Amino acid sequence: MNVNVIEIPAKPQTAYAPNRAQRRRTAAYARVSTDSDEQETSFTAQVDYYTKKIAENPD
Repeated sequence: MNVNVIEIPAKPQTAYAPNRAQRRRTAAYARVSTDSDEQETSFTAQVDYYTKKIAENPD
């Protein structure tokens, strides 16, 4: 198996001062380990959970 991994280095921050007026960009990662039918519901549940959590938080 040939796997490609791309590393994206973090951008250095000069100071951390969270600004409530500035919204954070958010991403969710959902995955399953196999292609079996049982995993389909697991994937759907993960997507639903994170979609709801992100939508509930205005920040």
